[in-house]
Amino acid sequence: MSTDADASAVNYKQDRTVGQILVSVHLPNGFPEDFGRVIGGAFHQLRSAFDNLAYQLVLANGGTPTKQTSFPVLADCPNGQFAAMTNQRLAGMSKSARATIKRLQPFNEWPERPKDTTLWLIHELNNLDKHRIHHLACLWIATCNSTLYMKGATAADINSRVEYFASRGVAEHDAPLIDIRWDPALMAALPNDEMLMEIDRSADIAIRNPERASFLDPDGQPTEALPIAHFLDDALTYCETTVLPAFADEFK
Repeated sequence: MSTDADASAVNYKQDRTVGQILVSVHLPNGFPEDFGRVIGGAFHQLRSAFDNLAYQLVLANGGTPTKQTSFPVLADCPNGQFAAMTNQRLAGMSKSARATIKRLQPFNEWPERPKDTTLWLIHELNNLDKHRIHHLACLWIATCNSTLYMKGATAADINSRVEYFASRGVAEHDAPLIDIRWDPALMAALPNDEMLMEIDRSADIAIRNPERASFLDPDGQPTEALPIAHFLDDALTYCETTVLPAFADEFK
């Protein structure tokens, strides 16, 4: 998008005759479709890494992996049924490795909301894209703020006022973000009407899928799309600080 001037994500429209600067979303050609496919590939690789781990856990225990060897990910599990449901997939692993895999399951990690755990999302987003329908990429706005600077005057001197629109979440083309207004007569009376506006915004590429109604945003609030940079950062941190240390003793 950075190489296409027409695809700039934000548009600024200034009209000094009425005293207005309008900042809006600018996606005239939609969001690049390739993003969804690239992100789907990342999910495939991340989910496959857990099955690679399962294979290595069998070898580390002196066993022989089979075609069924894999890392199960369950959102629910009837009491006492985990062993029966996963026996073939975990065959050849040590008892401690099996216990660790059970402990990491979404139904154990967050019983109230197992389908919002990091492990479940890795599993589900891989399956949705691979077996049902590709993820759709979109622009997701986290924050958008502005500051108005003037030489020899303040914003109050021109009766400046700012309206921030509810912008957190998916950003569609032409959606308003910030509307700055001032009194043009007061501005014209200033000895120096030079004005500078800075926009402080944070955005992310996000994915949405018809098979998943909502996700949780970085603040734990429901949102229709999942911010990818934030989620992948969480996912890699989860793997590095939770998953790998949990199995470290299996490979000594």
